[in-house]
Amino acid sequence: MLRAVLGVPSNERSQGRAIDEASGSHVVIETNVDDATGELVANAIDALLAAGALDAWAAPVTMKKGRPALVLSAVAPAATADVVAQTMIRETTTLGVRQYAVSRLERPRRIVEVKTRFGPVPVKIAEGPFGPAHAKPEFDACLVLARAHGVPVREIIEAALLARATDPTNK
Repeated sequence: MLRAVLGVPSNERSQGRAIDEASGSHVVIETNVDDATGELVANAIDALLAAGALDAWAAPVTMKKGRPALVLSAVAPAATADVVAQTMIRETTTLGVRQYAVSRLERPRRIVEVKTRFGPVPVKIAEGPFGPAHAKPEFDACLVLARAHGVPVREIIEAALLARATDPTNK
């Protein structure tokens, strides 16, 4: 009789490496939390993004015994998945996280800076073979200008989109 055990070597497990980087370009890291406040989850999302997650989110679920909970998720490049996973454990009440490799198809994008009467605004332009280009002013920059000029942020967004549309160098 022969017994074989497949697994991750303990030295790699202690480093948090739970997936093979060759199986996907990115990793989804997630956990269920049923004992965290909304403020704690919002802070965890900020910490995950600061740790290298490309995106992070929470979605409501119902767990066993009808307990309301949240699934906290993040997507990160495979190279930074361990740091993001460790951050998730540190910043939440979870006892562990799930990780799985995923592939990611990305639309090519670039940033142009447009001049508005409020000041310069970076505008992200998504292009490629996926349909017409899509332009979106960077919200944080628009918010700073809106506060500085005492106008609604939507006014800055509209001004940035108009500036991009009327200046042929910003195409």
